[in-house]
Amino acid sequence: MKFFSDLSRQLLHTGSKVQRDLDASIKDAIELEGDAEQFYKLLEHLFFTDLAFHEQGRANHMMVKTTFDSFQ
Repeated sequence: MKFFSDLSRQLLHTGSKVQRDLDASIKDAIELEGDAEQFYKLLEHLFFTDLAFHEQGRANHMMVKTTFDSFQ
């Protein structure tokens, strides 16, 4: 269960890192006409990281809800 307790924090950290990489890529693209494929990969990675973060929160909520419902 240690994995699940740290998962939300790890996903948030990964999302923040990808956001910083994306911001740096945007600046490079403006200044240096950067690689569009790399920019797309960063956007895709950011989307899936955000999706995983929210899905993990939803799964935690459903586990707690199921636990409380089982006691009623």
